[in-house]
Amino acid sequence: MPVKSCKLPDGSNGYKWGDDTRIYRSKQEAIKQGISMELSKKKRGLDSEFDKSSIFYKELMYNIATELSFSEQLFVNRELTSDKVGI
Repeated sequence: MPVKSCKLPDGSNGYKWGDDTRIYRSKQEAIKQGISMELSKKKRGLDSEFDKSSIFYKELMYNIATELSFSEQLFVNRELTSDKVGI
């Protein structure tokens, strides 16, 4: 799922991951939510947007590279390349 722009209940701009998630004030928080959701799917052996064949994979990687701090990027990269998610 891509990060989507939307409106918060107070009318200000916000972001969310996909269609059915919480709305965040910052794009970074929405990306973190998406990463958490997708890593959880990977851990359970379900299909994930982290599949390199996914059309959203490149967009997600771009968002990670441009919106997250270096340490957050390292964590995501470690989780994506690890066989044991969350360790």
